[in-house]
Amino acid sequence: MRTTILAFIVIALGSCGKKISFIPSTVIPTAKGYVKIKGDKNDNYNVRLQVKDIVKSKELQPSKKTYVVWVETMENRAHLLGRLESSKGLFSGTRKGNLESVTAAKPVRVFVTAEDNGTPQFPSEVVLTTKLFKVK
Repeated sequence: MRTTILAFIVIALGSCGKKISFIPSTVIPTAKGYVKIKGDKNDNYNVRLQVKDIVKSKELQPSKKTYVVWVETMENRAHLLGRLESSKGLFSGTRKGNLESVTAAKPVRVFVTAEDNGTPQFPSEVVLTTKLFKVK
């Protein structure tokens, strides 16, 4: 019985993917969050990002229109994942942001930039980043 329970726990934890926290930001010191990355059998990567206590992009100096999420690959290339929409909770003053996306690019780092449009060609000012990591 114990072996069955232990096996279930190991499988459940392994299926969650890799969870990576963001490094404290000098641009948005209040922001905290993490990224979960899970590979699939087709060599794609599901990326789920959650951030809390992030300020509106318009409140940055200089003001920006939106936040954009990127993954960096082993080849040092940045791939755009999408816009990070943020909003305040219904019963809380905490501003949160979420994004879920799939990419074929094997990530080694995830970062968020502040941008003047939601589909930039290249990343500009990095406001949040993870450390380098390995994904299976």
